[in-house]
Amino acid sequence: MQAANALYQARALYYDFFAGFFLYELVGVRKDLFLEQIDILATSPINESDGEYFAMLRAYIAKSDSKEILREYTQTFNLPFSAQNLPTQERSKQGGKKSKKPKIPNPQIFLYLSHYLEGCLNGESLLRVRTLVKKTHFRLNTQEFKESEEHFGFLLLLMRHLLQDLDKLAENEQLTRELFTQAIAPMGLAIAEALAKREDLVCYHLVGLLLGSFLALEGHINS
Repeated sequence: MQAANALYQARALYYDFFAGFFLYELVGVRKDLFLEQIDILATSPINESDGEYFAMLRAYIAKSDSKEILREYTQTFNLPFSAQNLPTQERSKQGGKKSKKPKIPNPQIFLYLSHYLEGCLNGESLLRVRTLVKKTHFRLNTQEFKESEEHFGFLLLLMRHLLQDLDKLAENEQLTRELFTQAIAPMGLAIAEALAKREDLVCYHLVGLLLGSFLALEGHINS
């Protein structure tokens, strides 16, 4: 039982860690927590590559202002549909002046389940997620978060809540499986893959690589 509880707590930590990167309200206030969580998770990475990704992510967060991570979040998830390319700049080797680099593709990555299952927002998927949420004691704080229940970040927090409720693990086991297979995996795998391809990003490229490894493991656990 103790080993099983430890596994649940480790999974809950992963879900909370990723939730911090996918909810705008949390990104700017979690720098210290990100570093603490990375120090814990990096002691037992899912695979050898993840150990390297954790080290690179930690180095980036440690030296970066929270506004830089927020800028990447906005660039990746919140830009208007028309922003198909972003000009980037690099510092010239001579004189420290900035010169423009070629524009890079910047497709918006969506964080809503309906987009992936129905090609729209606030579709039937939102209603199905709300049905799942009603089976729990967890509710969306509309005063603090402006996203809907089908938002990826909210679903990650919901899963963390269910896994941390040790008194109801048996009761929640089927619900966590449904939540993963019906809501998190269908968009989480696509999000992870899209971020892993975005080598123009620093923070979220690494987050995508780590997320992909974690979701693959969760797929085995929830199969």
